[in-house]
Amino acid sequence: MNKHSKFILRPSDKILDDAASAIIGITGIIRVPLNEYFLQSVFLKLTGEQEQKMKCICWDLATDDYEYRYERYNNGWKLGECSTLKDKTTVYNDLCERAPVSAIDNTLRRRIIVETSQVINDFYQKARLNIGNQRAYNDFQKIYKTIKTGDILQSNKSKVQIFSDKLNKMYDALYKHRNRCAHNTLSYQEHPFPLIKLSAQTYQFENYFLRFALLIMIDKIFIETYKHYAQ
Repeated sequence: MNKHSKFILRPSDKILDDAASAIIGITGIIRVPLNEYFLQSVFLKLTGEQEQKMKCICWDLATDDYEYRYERYNNGWKLGECSTLKDKTTVYNDLCERAPVSAIDNTLRRRIIVETSQVINDFYQKARLNIGNQRAYNDFQKIYKTIKTGDILQSNKSKVQIFSDKLNKMYDALYKHRNRCAHNTLSYQEHPFPLIKLSAQTYQFENYFLRFALLIMIDKIFIETYKHYAQ
């Protein structure tokens, strides 16, 4: 096991558990104005932890493989904060190339989808988010039911894509929101989504439960593959 193994292998579900425990004592209508602040805070914790995991995985690979160290770091770090799906896909393929066996099959894909759905449902129930969030949660469930095993980890020649094009569009909405939150652009926008965007098909992806689910799925994919690398 490497220096960062414990952190990398710790499921991001823990963030949702901690968040649910933190808000459970707040009851009644007072929860409604807290919704955006609470969900945005959880979202930023998830994105921040995942970005750090990506960097730790690269550092572990570089510690064990000097050629990789030269390739990834000698001419300067080029993956930024590892916040884009493209950069995470690069890290995932770096990891796959050095894992002794393939970690993901259809059975595991199906398990990841089912377990992620359960994680989000447990969070919704434990944090008592039905007040002010029921419609958003129902919308999430409709979208999530369309996700199939073939939408995760598609092989494209010598490269593995973490998500299908359908899920890429969902992640793109997540990434844009990540930037809005990280740079606090929401503070000076009267409405972050003009009417033309509200009518666009991708507006349905502006959903915290969907964002959490995508991040949890990515986390589970990396954990399962890293287990094979670190064994």
